[in-house]
Amino acid sequence: MPHGEELLKACTELRILEENHAEHVKGWKCGFFPDEDILRYTHGEVSELEAAPDDINEMADAMVCLLSYCVRKKWSIDDVGKAIQYKLRKRFKDVDKLVSGKP
Repeated sequence: MPHGEELLKACTELRILEENHAEHVKGWKCGFFPDEDILRYTHGEVSELEAAPDDINEMADAMVCLLSYCVRKKWSIDDVGKAIQYKLRKRFKDVDKLVSGKP
């Protein structure tokens, strides 16, 4: 499977869950939280990741929050990728040379 395909699949699943108001095991439903609550919850998940930095499942929890926020904002994974590439070019002067592998 090509790199990134699983992340795209996960984003698609999150969008479907959000659109269909899927119920979480704790009883709350997707699609009903204000955007700022998603961001607040993300802070807690990042704190859990800080406490267990080698736990990929904690990373997944944080990413679920961030990707849910992207879904809420109707940002596609391509939109986010383009924004990341823009930021990289603003912050690293050699990014194009290093990524291309050309001197």
